[in-house]
Amino acid sequence: MLLARVNGNRTRRIQEWREHFIFPEFGIYHEVQRPAAALRREQPAIHQRIGMIAGKYNGALHWHILSADDIDAPKKCVSYSPNKPDDEVSAHLTAPLGESLVFPDPHYIKSNGINMAVHEQGDGPAVVLLHGFPELAFSWRHQLPALADAGYRAIAPDQRGYGLTDAPPGVEDYGVEELIADIHGLLDALELETATFVGHDWGALVLWMMATLAPERIDRLIALNIPHSPRPPIDPIEIFRQRMGDDFYIVNFQDSVEADEAFAADTTHFFNMMMRKNQISRAQFEQLPAEMKSLSLLQRMKATELRGDPLLTDKERDYYASAFSKNGFTGPINWYRNWTRNWQRLEGVDQTIDIPTLFIGAVDDVIISPEFIEAMKPLVNDLEIHMLEPCGHWSQQEHPRQVNQIILDWLD
Repeated sequence: MLLARVNGNRTRRIQEWREHFIFPEFGIYHEVQRPAAALRREQPAIHQRIGMIAGKYNGALHWHILSADDIDAPKKCVSYSPNKPDDEVSAHLTAPLGESLVFPDPHYIKSNGINMAVHEQGDGPAVVLLHGFPELAFSWRHQLPALADAGYRAIAPDQRGYGLTDAPPGVEDYGVEELIADIHGLLDALELETATFVGHDWGALVLWMMATLAPERIDRLIALNIPHSPRPPIDPIEIFRQRMGDDFYIVNFQDSVEADEAFAADTTHFFNMMMRKNQISRAQFEQLPAEMKSLSLLQRMKATELRGDPLLTDKERDYYASAFSKNGFTGPINWYRNWTRNWQRLEGVDQTIDIPTLFIGAVDDVIISPEFIEAMKPLVNDLEIHMLEPCGHWSQQEHPRQVNQIILDWLD
């Protein structure tokens, strides 16, 4: 995707290549500036891509999405205002991203004794994006082109145990020290001393721990959905067991391989079940009896009716399902099986973070209570918080436009 932002300080002032479009139906004249490096990457396949152009119309910023056989012949332009609710613009934004997005092929590096698959797009300051469970580098498919177009080098690995990256067999191979060593090995292989890091779910958890144990290679930190939290005085698995019961998925992961086997038996159904939106609002969740608030993924796998709406297109779901069909879920679930070991490793470690930090939360990510976010505030000295509403757990996939804009505004 080639994206030109023309709203004030975000105008790309690159003179090597520029193009003009006129949209008489809107009476708008646009000057589109594209970096030469991006053009060299994109132009061979431009006829297969979707272009987006921004401009002012009646005093408001609009995005214009155009389908074109080539860069000189836009055939259609549709416009919407960013002030409209997401459901009004999803047909113009989310569908083209999902159907036309070209995810970069991986290259492979050696990191901390494993082969790691890394997907990259763009040139400039490095931004490393770390996925969570049960995700892949592919979960950043909406962010890589946006960052690349904004002048960043976007780097998304399949993390240890996931996708095309090696999956060591032992539970202890997935402790926090190994995960941080993987990140350091990634930076070393790419000849990067430091980088800005973005993490979602487990990716955020690892970054929080890295920010306390080994902060020196993090320039800036962006965490999605999972806030930093003080180290509890007792084993967090015991806290989960007492409060949520043995069926709570994190507790169940500790006790057996039942989930590993059940998820792998039907990966298509698993991702149909797992990656959904509009399932339940926080207000609705708060009205549930306590016994219905414990999230059992095994019970959800058995459900005949799925709540909410699919998050993924069929092709996106199949991408995930195929990857997990090949390697299974034991490697990813082993991250959870180190929860107690990680808690022990953090004993006596100062939990205060001085790194400039952006937190993007989701009001309807019901496992994360507002109290958790409040508990983060005194621990992070340079913190900016944005909350998405309505939005569930899969923020960067559910609301890519908003997440991208928040990240780019903060990085600017």
